[in-house]
Amino acid sequence: MHLFILICIGPFGHNFNHVVWPWNIAMSVLVVLLFWRTPATTFRDVVWGTASAFHRTVLVLFAILPALSMADLWDSYLSFSLYSGNQIRATFYMSDAVAGRLPNAVQEVVGVYDSDSDVDTLDIREWCYDELHVPPYSEVRVFKNIGRQTCQVAGNPAQMVLAIDGKWTWFHRRSRMLYTCDKF
Repeated sequence: MHLFILICIGPFGHNFNHVVWPWNIAMSVLVVLLFWRTPATTFRDVVWGTASAFHRTVLVLFAILPALSMADLWDSYLSFSLYSGNQIRATFYMSDAVAGRLPNAVQEVVGVYDSDSDVDTLDIREWCYDELHVPPYSEVRVFKNIGRQTCQVAGNPAQMVLAIDGKWTWFHRRSRMLYTCDKF
């Protein structure tokens, strides 16, 4: 499976999401390390059978921790949700003047929010794909840190707002949090 994923998204395929390449290689190695001495004859033997305490602990955590992300108690990406569509999104809204103070490479990703206004947008997901060819680590603390750094580069303007749209969880609906440069 991991070889197939690498063929599809790797340099000989779509050449997409570069961070997933070493991840798939690491997962292949971890599967071998976890199961290489398992005298497996049935699925039950592989999953629980005569496994060591380490083996059982890993499997229990593998089953429980992703559920904790639905209550915001564990990071989304560590819960196998990279491509789930239920991610936190973050966008800067700023005036044309503020957008002009950003580095040229960032200005290339800045979009126009509405043709009738002078409000520009900077989608952090699009920015990350443009710069790094990977999605951002989708957590509020990370987006707030990006917001703090971007505000500093732009001179902490009052005409810049970071909007963070939350994800759906068991106990919360998708919410929107707004941060101005003076709130970091």
